Amino acid sequence: IRWEETNYYIIVGSFSNKSNAEKLYNRLNPKDHAMLIIDKKGLYKVIYAYKTHDETLVEIEKRKSVFPAAWISKKMAQ
Repeated sequence: IRWEETNYYIIVGSFSNKSNAEKLYNRLNPKDHAMLIIDKKGLYKVIYAYKTHDETLVEIEKRKSVFPAAWISKKMAQ
């Protein structure tokens, strides 16, 4: 999946330190739509990105067992 095709994310980690974000990201399977992004405030976020809200709702239930503090965010206009 390409970033341009996504509309929602599940955020599983948010870090001020890039190294910490990379450690988490490297433990994930990129084929599961995992991405590492930098937000406008300079935080490094480890996310799973999806096209639809329904798909995101299904996936967060699967991720909550590993990432209980995960949350959903709608993609903001760049």
